[in-house]
Amino acid sequence: MAAIGGTQSLRGYTEAHDELKQALGEYGANPCTDTVELYRHLGIERKEYSIKPEIPLQPEAPVKESGVTIIKTLLGLVRCNEKGIIEDIDTEFLHDYRVGLRKVRSLVTLLAGIFREEDTVRLKTQLGELTKKTNNLRDLDVYLLGREEYFQLIPPITHVGLRLLFSKLAAERKEEQKKVQAFMKSRSYARQIAALQKLFADSANLGDGPIAHEKTLTIACRLILKRYRKVCKTARDIDENTPDPVLHRLRINCKKLRYLMEFFTPLFPAEEIRHLIKSLKVLQDNLGRFNDYSVQQRFLAGVAGDPKRDFQVLQIAQAVGALTAMLYRLQMEERSKIMENFTRFDSPEIRAEFHTLFHPKEDQDEDHSLLQQ
Repeated sequence: MAAIGGTQSLRGYTEAHDELKQALGEYGANPCTDTVELYRHLGIERKEYSIKPEIPLQPEAPVKESGVTIIKTLLGLVRCNEKGIIEDIDTEFLHDYRVGLRKVRSLVTLLAGIFREEDTVRLKTQLGELTKKTNNLRDLDVYLLGREEYFQLIPPITHVGLRLLFSKLAAERKEEQKKVQAFMKSRSYARQIAALQKLFADSANLGDGPIAHEKTLTIACRLILKRYRKVCKTARDIDENTPDPVLHRLRINCKKLRYLMEFFTPLFPAEEIRHLIKSLKVLQDNLGRFNDYSVQQRFLAGVAGDPKRDFQVLQIAQAVGALTAMLYRLQMEERSKIMENFTRFDSPEIRAEFHTLFHPKEDQDEDHSLLQQ
């Protein structure tokens, strides 16, 4: 009977870990570095999968038809992760599941005019509620996955409290996993997700909005440039005194811009659009870390003050205090990098590339002046 397991080195025990791996090898264990082989051993059917699939789109096709094609593909990817979540195989299944749902909801929002307004509102609500069902589990996953980093941030004298904290969070995660598992195995969930897939199986299933029949390329260029200008307008007003909510809005707008560029990548020269996405990603990652540190501080403040969690142990309080201070310092370091990274993204070269790639020729003179503002 075959068994599958994993080992992980503890800090300060690298040599002991190497000895353990050597011993396991002597007893016949084989290291598995091929994910395809690993999934085969686990009995998981591994289909061709990418969280960022390139979906064939036609520039002249009605944008509603293209939007439905993208959403249909993303919903298929969402469903590919369900089994991994239910069986709790790896946290990446939940991560990819949530990214897929967020992308669908973002596309429904960003392409609001392709459907009737009442359908857009209903879909946004439904997709948002589906995502919320896994919020707590994903939050706990993020903190538990960052365990080693947290230990490295604070003094050893506070590690006892941090171990107690993570022990309690791990117990919470087990309970939250059971809730998510029950939800995803329920008839209610099966009906909801199947209904969504059926709805987007054919663009005729949804009523036409005011831009439904406009050309895909025209709408893609218009939306990308509109979001790009919004990012630049917000970022140019940022300084060391800018409130955190403004940086949060900038992060959201960067994410929406990146989603739009990724959705419509097949319509543009691959090398050129990937270069622009890469330049945006640097700023987006910077803003993402800034937001993560902020969210983690709020979470720790909630942990320390929540009587239901029974985390009022002195050692835990000390660890939470030390970790909060370090996260605040890291957040301030990220803040100082935001303007530097935006300056690169807002360079004349990048502005010119956006202008060239996303402007229909008849609009170039007018829009070029807008990009310089």
